[in-house]
Amino acid sequence: MDLDSLKFFLRVAEMNSLTKAAPTLGISQPVISRAIAQLERELGGRLFNRTGHGVTLTALGEKLLPRTKHIVAELNLLTADAQIFANAPAGEVRVGMPPSFSNALVSTLLERARIELPAVKIKVFVGSTARLDEWVDEGRIDIALNFCNGRTMGDTRTITVAHTYLVGAAGSFLEGRPTVNFSELHNLPLILPATQSSLRKNIEELADQMGVTINPIMEVDTSSLYLKLAREGHGFAITTLHALSQGNAGTGLNAALITNPKISRNIMLGTTLRSVPTLASKLVMAMIADISKIALHT
Repeated sequence: MDLDSLKFFLRVAEMNSLTKAAPTLGISQPVISRAIAQLERELGGRLFNRTGHGVTLTALGEKLLPRTKHIVAELNLLTADAQIFANAPAGEVRVGMPPSFSNALVSTLLERARIELPAVKIKVFVGSTARLDEWVDEGRIDIALNFCNGRTMGDTRTITVAHTYLVGAAGSFLEGRPTVNFSELHNLPLILPATQSSLRKNIEELADQMGVTINPIMEVDTSSLYLKLAREGHGFAITTLHALSQGNAGTGLNAALITNPKISRNIMLGTTLRSVPTLASKLVMAMIADISKIALHT
C-alpha cells in the first residue's frame, strides 16, 4: 500500500469515475485501475461498484473513506515537514568583528538566530581590524564585519559610514565643542590603536599630507581600554560614535567630531573567498546587515 494508491482512491471516490479522475491526476485510466485493484487485494475487499455510468463506493469503501482522507492529509504534512527540514539552513557559521561592534551586535544576533535559524550554530570571533583581515583571508571566518580597507572579499555590502571623533576627559579643551579641526591634533598626547590598524594608518597618512605631528603616547588595541585611559586624563583617544554609545562607554568624556577634513570609513560586511557561502551563512549575513544598519548607525 502506498500514498499514490490512497490518493487515487480518494480522487475516484470524489469524481465517481476512473475516466474523469485520470486526467486530474495526470495519469492514464489503466494505471488507476491497476492501482485500485492492487489496493483492493491488500485490503481484502472491493472498494467500488462498477456501473455503466462510473463507480460508486461499496460499504467497505464508505467505511475506509474518512480514515483514508485523514491518513493522506497526515502523510502530506509529513512530506512537507521533511522537505522543509531538508532545505532548512543548518550548520556552523563563523563571524568576525571588532570589539566595539560585538558589544552592539552579538546579543541581538544570537537571540534572533536562536528563533529564526534554530539549526544554525554561530561562532563569534572578536579581533582587531588587521586580525579580522587575516582571518577572512585564511578562511578561518566565513563572514567579517569590519572597516573597509580595500581588501578583496566575496559577497560584500556597505553597512554605513563611520565618522571619527577626538575624545578627552571631562573638562578638557573639548568641553562644549561639537567639532575639532584635524590640525588641532598637532603634538596632542594621543592614545592610538597599534600601527597595523587601518584607522592609525589613515591618521598618519593624513597627518603627513597636512604637516601635522602625531604624538602617540600609548598604543592600545582595545577600544574600552583607550576610552578608560582617556577618561582618566592620560591622553586623547580617537574613535567612532558607536564605540562611545555602548553602555557607559561615553560617561565622563567629551567627544568632538574631527573635521577639516573628516576621517570617515565605510563599515563593510563581506564573506571569505576560501569557501562557497552556504545558505546558513547567507541568511546570517543578511541578519547581521539588518541589525548593523540600526546598531552601527553613526
